[in-house]
Amino acid sequence: MVGKTYEILIEGESSTAPNILTGRTKCNHLVNFTIPESICTFKSADEFEGRLCMVKITEAKPYSVEGILESFIDG
Repeated sequence: MVGKTYEILIEGESSTAPNILTGRTKCNHLVNFTIPESICTFKSADEFEGRLCMVKITEAKPYSVEGILESFIDG
């Protein structure tokens, strides 16, 4: 998974860090990721919940993976 880009459905804010969003792949893998300021200024997790995005996976952990948002799919 590491180094590849996946479509993610954003579920909301991470329970452990307010500046990290969480979502799931089509295969139900849990993904925690950040949004680069060059793409969007992070205001509230509510504005992203339910949206689709492309996330590049940067690190694998025992129960989740981490990544960086590359783009939003829907408007």
